[in-house]
Order: sequence, then structure tokens, then C-alpha cells
Amino acid sequence: MLLNNRLKVNIFTENLSKETYAYPSLEAFAKGVQAYGDDANLITKLKYEACDIAVIFGDVREGKGKEKRMRFKAEVKGRHIHRGLIVIDTAILTRASPVGHLYRRIGIDGLLRDEADFVNKDMPPDRWNKVAHHANINVRPWCKDGKHIVIALQRPLDASLKFSENRRPMHYKNWLMTLVKSLEKFSDIPIYVRPHPGCFGQPLEEEWMQLVQKELPEYIIWDTRKCSFEELLKDCIACITYNSGAGVDAAIAGVPVVAYDSGSFAWDIAMHDVSIINNPVFPERTQWLNNLSYVEWNLEEIEKGLPWKHLKPSLLKKV
Repeated sequence: MLLNNRLKVNIFTENLSKETYAYPSLEAFAKGVQAYGDDANLITKLKYEACDIAVIFGDVREGKGKEKRMRFKAEVKGRHIHRGLIVIDTAILTRASPVGHLYRRIGIDGLLRDEADFVNKDMPPDRWNKVAHHANINVRPWCKDGKHIVIALQRPLDASLKFSENRRPMHYKNWLMTLVKSLEKFSDIPIYVRPHPGCFGQPLEEEWMQLVQKELPEYIIWDTRKCSFEELLKDCIACITYNSGAGVDAAIAGVPVVAYDSGSFAWDIAMHDVSIINNPVFPERTQWLNNLSYVEWNLEEIEKGLPWKHLKPSLLKKV
């Protein structure tokens, strides 16, 4: 299908409205592909059309009302994973910044650190300097004398937790309970459990949090509607996550991170076990930030084709 060195790239919009968060990302990516001389097609119908490279937004997620779309996305993913697939999703590095809504994560074959290729090994500092300036990201010195520990939770139905959706809440709750028991062995520092702010107003997720609170009555469940995550990170000796993007926010804020899943974008500078919580590590973050800055791109850069230019050589090896 590769003719005259031009790739045929199909961007599958899943019949989403132009007003959705996803659509402008896909539209901008199509323009970027065309800017570099390749063929880009916005496919609006839920019907597969053959191509060299397929582009989708987000991973396959279960849920009522979107079964048909998810079956179609699973088909596209199945046809192209490891054979020419690009996945776009929300930002990681800039997500807490005023311009985070303008950035998108763009990777080959997936969304998480351990499943996607962002072509971002040993990267130079040029992009980090640009992104840090644009997003006004200030990297703070490591906090070495904090007064509490934060467990930053994800939404219990979040696809990044990797189990099938109907099993995720149970498995995630079991992970949390095991974690708390381990912490009690190694530390007597106060622990704050921070629910994901997206849980509030969602009946199933609020019910899950109520079960957690019932089993952990002595722990403070932090309501981020009343006080921000940034405030909670002040005087924090460690932030513990499964693979949440909150680990990235914490590391930038100077808080040592414990990440339990290699899909975490904080994995490379994180501890992976709470047994060393009393002797945290304070790694150099420069190369980590350089690499992480190549995970995401703003809409203007996407439309200019910069992420396409960055990823295309690796994609050519797959088609």
C-alpha cells in the first residue's frame, strides 16, 4: 500500500462530534500528516478502511452506550497494533498547567509507558526547555523532611488499571488495602488517601470510595473539591500511586514517588516498594524530563506535523 514513499494514514474519528475533546486532536493530526506529504483521511464511519497507519484516540474502554464504538476501536487496534498504530490521549507532563488542555500524548501502539513507544530514549533538553517555558513548569527541589504520606488514587474503573472493567474496582481496592498494611509495618507517618477528583458525582465510584472509607476509618480521605492536590503535596514525604499521572505531578513538585506499575510515567525516577519509605531516593530528574517532553505535543505542533515527523521513522519499520 506504500506508494511513491507516501503512507496512507487513516484517522478513525469513531463518528465523534466535532465538539468533543478528541476530535480537534484527530483533525490536527490529519493536517500534520498532510503537511509532511503523506495521505491522511478522516474516517467518520464505524467501518474499517485499509491503510498503512491507523490513528485512534484513547484506548478501548467498556461502558454502557459506547459498545459499538468500542468494538470498532478494538477492531482497528487489533488490525494495526505492532503493525502501524498511533494512539492519542490526554497530556501527562503539562496536565496540571494552565495550557495542559492544549497538549496531547501521542504514542505508537498504546498510551502507557510500558506499552507504547514514544521514541523518547536519551533525548536532548531542547523540547523540555520549550515545554517547560510554555507551560510554566517549575521543578522544585526534593522534599527531604516531609510530615505525611499521600496515596493518590485513580478512578477505580480507569482502563490504565489494566484489569477488565468489571474486575478493576475489586482488584484496585485489594491493592490499596495491601498497600496500607505494608505502610503500617514500615512507617508511622500520617497517611492521606486522595480520591481522584473525577470520582465525585459518579455513583459507582462514590460507592467504591465509601467502601474504602469504611475499611480505613482511621485514615483521612482528602476531598480535593475543598483543597487542591498541590496543597496536599506540601510537606509530603512521599506520594504513592499505582500508575497515576499524579506521580509525575508529585515528582515535579519535589515529592519522592512510589509507583507500583511500570505503566507509570514516573517509573524511571520512582521507588517501587514502600519498604524503603523511610529512606527515600532522590534521583536526578533532568534526563527523565527530557524524555517525558517527547511524549506529548500541543495542538499547534500536531497540526504542523511535528509528532508525525518524530514518530514516522519508527512507524516505517512496521509497515
